[in-house]
Amino acid sequence: MPLYAYQCSCGLRFERRRPLSEASSPHPCPSCQTDAPRLPGEVRLAYGTSGAKPGPPRPGNTGLTGIDDVPDRAIGASARAGWEVARQRRRDKLAVLAQNPGTDPAHLRNLGDHYAVMPGHEAAFRERADRMVNPARDALTEAAKAARP
Repeated sequence: MPLYAYQCSCGLRFERRRPLSEASSPHPCPSCQTDAPRLPGEVRLAYGTSGAKPGPPRPGNTGLTGIDDVPDRAIGASARAGWEVARQRRRDKLAVLAQNPGTDPAHLRNLGDHYAVMPGHEAAFRERADRMVNPARDALTEAAKAARP
C-alpha cells in the first residue's frame, strides 16, 4: 500500500498507508480527530521507495508535538525557548548586580539555578586568568581579521 502525507488544520503533518481506492479521501488526524486532507506530492511505495528514487522511509511523527515534521516551526519554537532562558538569565544577573552595587559583572558565578557574586579569591584568580588569556585571544582575533579578503 502507498504511504500518503496529510496536513491537519491543527498543524500536525502525518503519514498513513492506505489503499489506492482511498487515496483521495481525507484521513482523521491522530491529534484532534479532524479530517485532514492529503498533501499533493509523491507517493511513497512499500520498502521505502518513492517512484524510481530509492531511499529509506521517512520517520513518522514522534507524537510529542504537532510540529515535529515542520522544521521551520520546530526550530522557531526551540529558538523562542532558548531566548526566553537568555532573557531570564539576564534578569537574574541584573537583580544580583542591583543587590550588590559596585560589583563587576564579570565576577558573577552561574550556580545553575541562580547567580552569586564570586568570593574575593575567585575573582582574583579570574582576573589573573584573563590577563594571561586576553593577549592570545586578541592576537587570534587580529589574525582572523587580517586573513579576511
